[in-house]
Amino acid sequence: MGNGTLSKRLEKVRLPGNTTFFIDFLELKHFRVYLASDEKSSEKVAIKVFDLDDRSRNWLSIAMNNEARLLRGIKHPNVIEIKDHYTLLKSSGSDRRSNDVGVIILEYAQQGELFDLLKELTYFPVELARTYFKQIISALQYLHKRDIVHRDIKAENLLIDRDFNLKLADFGYAGIDNGNVFTTPIGTSIYFAPEIHEGKSYSAKQADLFAAGMILFLMVVGHMPFSQADQKDRVYNLRRQGEFEQFWKFHRQISVKFGNNAEFPESFKKLMWEMFDPNPDQRPSIMSILAHEFMKGKEFSSLEIGALFEALRGQNN
Repeated sequence: MGNGTLSKRLEKVRLPGNTTFFIDFLELKHFRVYLASDEKSSEKVAIKVFDLDDRSRNWLSIAMNNEARLLRGIKHPNVIEIKDHYTLLKSSGSDRRSNDVGVIILEYAQQGELFDLLKELTYFPVELARTYFKQIISALQYLHKRDIVHRDIKAENLLIDRDFNLKLADFGYAGIDNGNVFTTPIGTSIYFAPEIHEGKSYSAKQADLFAAGMILFLMVVGHMPFSQADQKDRVYNLRRQGEFEQFWKFHRQISVKFGNNAEFPESFKKLMWEMFDPNPDQRPSIMSILAHEFMKGKEFSSLEIGALFEALRGQNN
C-alpha cells in the first residue's frame, strides 16, 4: 500500500457513458473497494478503485487490466461478475489535486468475505463447509478447463452474496496455465503449496487446489492446518512423514484448547491428507475430489444457510 491516505466524501460519481453512482465515502491508497448504487437502477455494486500514482502505475495497471480482461470472459455462479472497467479516470482529492485512478465495477457480495464469517463463527458445520467447498471446486473446475488459474485462493478472496452463494474474487494475480511451468511465487505465502516454498517449478492448477484444501480445513476445523507447507513447519512435517494419527491428534488438541469442534469425519480427514500430499502428482485431481466420499454427504440450500447464520449469530450475541 502507498504511504498516506487521500480521502474525499462524495455524493455522486459520474463515469463515462453517463452512468452515475452514489458513494458515501471514497478512500484511495493502491486500491480499495467501495459500495455504490446506480442512480438509475438503484442496483448496488462494488467499485474497486486503483490509485495509479507514478510509483505504482505500471504494475497496478497491469494487475487491474489483467483482472478486468479475464473476468469479462468468465460467466459462472461462483465467480464474481464484472460490470464495467475504466482504465484511467481523474479523481479530485481533499487537497484539490487531481489523481489518476483506474476503476473496476463488480457485482456486490452483500454478506462480505468468507474470512469475516469465519472470524465471527470460528468454524462451520461440516454440511456448510462441504457446500462452500463444492462451490470453490466448481469455480476452479470451470476456470481450469479454460486454462485460467487464480493463484491467490484465500478466505479473503472468497465473497458471499445476498443468497449466501460463494463468489471467487480478486483476479489480479490470475493467469493462463495451458501446461506451462511456473517458477515465480505469486499470491499469499501461507497458502502456498510445498513445491512453491521449495523454489521448484510448479503447476498453478495444482497450487490452486492445494490452497482450496486449506480453505476446507479452515472451515471445518476453525484454524489453519499448518503455518505454511515448508520443511521448517513442524505440523506440515507430520504430513511429510506420513504421521496421520499424530497430525490429527495435534489438531484435536488445538480445537479442544480453544473450545472448537474436535470431532472430524474420517472422510474429511482422508481428503485433507490426500490434498496436502507433498508430492503434487499424488494429490487428487478435481474429478477425484468431486468423487471423494466426503463430497457425497449432505449440503445446505441457500435458505438453510441463511437460517443457520441467523441462528449461529444469535447464539454468539
